[in-house]
Amino acid sequence: MLKTLFSIITICIIAVFGLWIYESMTTKETSGNPYSEAIPSQMGEPDSSKYMFTERFPYTEEEILEKTGYGSKTGEGFNSSNMIAPIADFQINQPGEEQGTYIEGIPEEHTVKVELIERTKELEKMAKVKEVTYKEGEKGLVATLPEKRDQLYSLSAEMMNGNGEVIDTYVGIVYVTPEPEVNAEVSIDKTSYSPTDTMDFRITNFGPSRLSYGARFIIQSYENEAWETVEGPEAVVAMEYILLPKESTTHTVKLESYDLEKGKHQIIKRLGVSDTEVEEGLAAEFNIQ
Repeated sequence: MLKTLFSIITICIIAVFGLWIYESMTTKETSGNPYSEAIPSQMGEPDSSKYMFTERFPYTEEEILEKTGYGSKTGEGFNSSNMIAPIADFQINQPGEEQGTYIEGIPEEHTVKVELIERTKELEKMAKVKEVTYKEGEKGLVATLPEKRDQLYSLSAEMMNGNGEVIDTYVGIVYVTPEPEVNAEVSIDKTSYSPTDTMDFRITNFGPSRLSYGARFIIQSYENEAWETVEGPEAVVAMEYILLPKESTTHTVKLESYDLEKGKHQIIKRLGVSDTEVEEGLAAEFNIQ
């Protein structure tokens, strides 16, 4: 009996001690208001990247051939009968990825030279990064992108006959993005509003990443030297917005939906880099009179 009681007391002490350790480790992460500290209205700067692509296809096929100096497609080597996946005119990739073209197999007595060349935004040659020659029968005509970020490359595949003459060419442009980060600014049309006013909330994406965000806004009131979240509209449409680099957009916010009192407030918008887990909050302060 005494032994059993001692065991129970020991288990209780261990449990209490374990709970104390857990609370000590998690209090910093879970206590308080997640938006209690100052939130900036801007992150990053305009033109933070030397490469800024605001179009899905920034170069035409003719521009690529003219500026890189490669020959045009002839169909003599790469054609619908043997092509599995051609090189795209423009694509965005991550460091270390394998890129190129795939065919059913290099014809007999032919070779394919694949080149990866660093280029400026104007497609001027900077340095040859890789050159690989594939032989008869090989199918994957690829090169592995370096770990370098925020860099532009040309990726080419030239098929040559037994005499070493180029009979067909595929060439495209590859952009390796910078580290994903939010570079943006939020602003509002006024600094003071009445409780029933409508606010124009503007978001500007400095780039180079695409930004995505939802329809929900968070509004907080500054009370007792702390920010407290105000209850907003119960029904918010589940929608994802996309904002391209160098673009701005404005959303209308009905302040009467938040039942705000006189004083200092801030409106917060969570912005994320598309297709990543990177997300930041930006805020604009205003007063209710």
